[in-house]
Amino acid sequence: MDDDDIREGLRAGDLDRAFRLLAERYRGPVFRVCYAVLPNRAIAEEAMQETFAKAFRKRRRLASADSVKAYLLRIARNTALDVQRKARRRRDLDRHHGDPEGGVVTAPAPGLEAAEVTALLDCLDALEPATRTALLLHHWEDRSWHEIAEAVKLPIDTIRMRATRVLRDLLACLAGKGVAP
Repeated sequence: MDDDDIREGLRAGDLDRAFRLLAERYRGPVFRVCYAVLPNRAIAEEAMQETFAKAFRKRRRLASADSVKAYLLRIARNTALDVQRKARRRRDLDRHHGDPEGGVVTAPAPGLEAAEVTALLDCLDALEPATRTALLLHHWEDRSWHEIAEAVKLPIDTIRMRATRVLRDLLACLAGKGVAP
């Protein structure tokens, strides 16, 4: 398929039209790639959305790619694999550092009810800003402790200790709001 219309829109700055065409044309193939790696429909759909967000951030490379479809599907595959790795790391963290009663709350999992997400966000908002930032960077963006320490301008050990301690507080906060992890 000729993607010159998408390339031209990207180059001309007509991003609305270009990404509408991109999504119409490749939503199905991108979803199938994500679903092949992540055999959970909801999670695969989130990975598909993240794929298009990454494509938007990489729009200059996308515009100059030999094949728009191949480039987009590579992003989809890598995104799905990243989601899979993060989920595996979360499970490992839960297993090794979790609360014996029920695990550690890390990032909202796909399929959470709106009330659960609202409760989690309320609990996160109650945290001290540097600790909240560290927790989100580590668990949601998979950043290293070194990167986080630089971002919040605190020693690595301080940040790691605060982030570990605050997980228990988050569990208690969520339990107080009627949300079981």
